[in-house]
Amino acid sequence: MCWLLHRLPVLPIVAALGACASAGAPPLPAVRIGFLVDGASTQAECIERLGAPQRRFAAADGGVVFTYRLGEDGAGLHPAPASASWFDYARRRSLVLVFDARGTLARHALVAVRSG
Repeated sequence: MCWLLHRLPVLPIVAALGACASAGAPPLPAVRIGFLVDGASTQAECIERLGAPQRRFAAADGGVVFTYRLGEDGAGLHPAPASASWFDYARRRSLVLVFDARGTLARHALVAVRSG
């Protein structure tokens, strides 16, 4: 009985922490990608609207490739900045943006990511 009395104040804290961990963080607001226009959109515009890309790669001819992880639900596409939050979504997408050396969007694609 004495052991139980010493442990009781800890139990509500542990239960509360467990509830927080299982609930997950709320999704970031949905983003719209309809503004993307090959040959017209700029790197600066994309960063302003989508935030910093999760990955950047050098592209041919001095260009750059941005990738964004997006989770899809009934409310739209949500940025998933951390790997763990990306797996909260049943449908996951990668948005790939390829810019030329001038910083203009050359082409883009929204790619489905398969599970498993």
